[in-house]
Amino acid sequence: MAGSLAGDPEASKPYRDDPGKRKGRHPGDLEKELDDTLVDKSNWTKRRSRDGNGIRYTDGKGGLVQINDDYPDGLDGGGGDSVHQAPYVKIQPGGTQIPLAGNPAPGES
Repeated sequence: MAGSLAGDPEASKPYRDDPGKRKGRHPGDLEKELDDTLVDKSNWTKRRSRDGNGIRYTDGKGGLVQINDDYPDGLDGGGGDSVHQAPYVKIQPGGTQIPLAGNPAPGES
């Protein structure tokens, strides 16, 4: 799954610039898209998140796209906000969080 060189940081630009296109997507469908656009075409690295609750795509230069399953009780200290209680994707830099299919959150944060 891992590339030997750092990935192209511009590969995540469409995800940062137009996050609404991913809102409500099924996590599995988004994972297939990211495998193609980030791993296969742009040399990003894919692996499980540290806490085992999702998939991380990194470019080796600070760029990150992470699909998270959910945190039913919210993040530690996060107050149980609705985005984190169901599937969502997080995009760095920028800290964009997009609710995916099954997430009742009203919009991105």
